[in-house]
Amino acid sequence: MVGYVVLGCLVFLTLEADYELQTKTDMRRTRAEYVSRLWNMTEKMNVLHPLDWKKEASLVLKNYTDHVS
Repeated sequence: MVGYVVLGCLVFLTLEADYELQTKTDMRRTRAEYVSRLWNMTEKMNVLHPLDWKKEASLVLKNYTDHVS
């Protein structure tokens, strides 16, 4: 029984390894894209209006959350 479970685990890991790697790569790329958006927005917006920045940043973060989930 234990051998069967271990064999099943190894087969599962082998089958899912490529998908897992692709998912991690996609998540890193997505996170970097949204961080870049926030950074660019921060550079362009006027620091005298922090509420505007907060509003725009909230939209970017909501889009990120929607994209990830």
